[in-house]
Amino acid sequence: MSTTVAPKVPPPRAAATAWSLPSRAVAAASGPVGLGLKLFFLALVNAFAVWAAVLLAGEESETMPEPDPPIPSEQLPQPRPVGD
Repeated sequence: MSTTVAPKVPPPRAAATAWSLPSRAVAAASGPVGLGLKLFFLALVNAFAVWAAVLLAGEESETMPEPDPPIPSEQLPQPRPVGD
């Protein structure tokens, strides 16, 4: 019989815990709950895309300013004659 003490198990390192978080997230995103979350976020992104398309296609789009009215030809500067 031996009187030696069993070695202590070291506590888990922070790096090992950090690596386990992505694998836990992937596991949580699988199955019916994960499928529901994916569909919810897909619907959210689609709603945002439709909202942006409506904004861009609207008559009063805020992305482009109103063009300036054309200047009548009589108000345009006249070219100087050459050779004077």
